Amino acid sequence: VMLLLGLGKQLGGVSTTGTTSMITAGNLLLLEELGFGKGGLNLGFVSGSSSSLIYVNPSLLFRGRIGTSMISWGTVLGVGYGFGSGTRGFAVRGALEFFLGTLTVVGLEASYYFPDSTTTSADSLKGFAGLHIGIALGR
Repeated sequence: VMLLLGLGKQLGGVSTTGTTSMITAGNLLLLEELGFGKGGLNLGFVSGSSSSLIYVNPSLLFRGRIGTSMISWGTVLGVGYGFGSGTRGFAVRGALEFFLGTLTVVGLEASYYFPDSTTTSADSLKGFAGLHIGIALGR
């Protein structure tokens, strides 16, 4: 189980609070050991200045260790379905995680939303790129 919260920049759409505002994102990853890594489900949200995005992504986490230290890394890739601004469509997410010790996770992430409707408004949120911090239980 990983719980992540972060700040970053809005991708696409028009920000109503200015171009320097940060938006928030959160993810809950429920992962199971697969041998080469972990696989499971990612429940996430991005809250923009004028719209929001909620997504569900089946995800894979490929991991490795940095030498003999307590620091390890992981790459998360997920493709699923999202709901945002009255539309639905595919949502993708990629992240680079660094596990510091037994509980702490920090990383970089990017998510993008491909609505299946051509009637998407110009101010609707398309994605997110930013940093996050969180906890990992049961690594």
